[in-house]
Amino acid sequence: MVLTIVAGWSSLSAPDPGSGKLDIYLAAHPAHAELLTKSYVSTQAYGAPFASTVAVVDDGQPVDTAFHGSVARLTTECAALFVDTPLEVVVENARNDGDFFQSFLRAVDTSLVDLFAGTRPPVKFVNGGGVTEIVESLPARAAWFYSRGLPPRMIVLVDSDRKFPGHSPKVANKLTAACIAEQVTLRVLEKRAIENYLSDDVLDAYAHSNSDVSASVVFIRQLSSAQRDYFPIKVGVTSVLGGDEAKLYAGLDLSKLASSKLPNAMTYFLSLGVSPSDTELVSRDCLVEMQTIARDIRAEL
Repeated sequence: MVLTIVAGWSSLSAPDPGSGKLDIYLAAHPAHAELLTKSYVSTQAYGAPFASTVAVVDDGQPVDTAFHGSVARLTTECAALFVDTPLEVVVENARNDGDFFQSFLRAVDTSLVDLFAGTRPPVKFVNGGGVTEIVESLPARAAWFYSRGLPPRMIVLVDSDRKFPGHSPKVANKLTAACIAEQVTLRVLEKRAIENYLSDDVLDAYAHSNSDVSASVVFIRQLSSAQRDYFPIKVGVTSVLGGDEAKLYAGLDLSKLASSKLPNAMTYFLSLGVSPSDTELVSRDCLVEMQTIARDIRAEL
């Protein structure tokens, strides 16, 4: 546990390194004394930077693997395993979605994204394989932690798949229920999919490099803010519109709704290896959302 604090994975809120309770450890590892003291002083002054707190209890005392009030009471052995286990950020596609979130989150919290790097990172993206697959696999994922006396060390981060404002897909409701049942934090994107977060500048650059999508980019850029948030940018409209979805696109050319598609726009953006600017985040109305996602991940660390 102490090594995770030294490595920056965790923070020390108790005991005070000067109280004598860590003397045996510090005598064997004197180089860690200053790091532990700084961590303790910082936590006392500013509060723990992460919301999940592990209270180590003596053998024979009651344990509680649920984060009631953001505190889990674990035995020394379980606490050591918990803080040494990387946080899993479960996404639908660990490569594309993971790269997208690293790019956008770096724009709002560079030090958080840095934690994903290295051979033993304290947080990592895990491939969920789609919302339905995440729903089906979540109980087994959570059981791995429960069987070891630990609370689930996961956060689920997925597309909303909403077709219009206020739409609530059935599979999303199932995912919400599954996460509540397994005490796993869920964050659903506000827009339909990750492609809906790409800025005008990115789409323009994509069209400049791929003339065959120029007409699609022109059409998508002319959509209203709400239409742009829920338009299926990757594949275009592939089914007959009805109800609120039809109202969202009222007055638009149906043939262009079907033909306007950018199947490789996200691949192009990720190939640039850049992060969006604050201006781009504001233009797509997602600056606060990305800041919130960053805080959610930090809260689980």
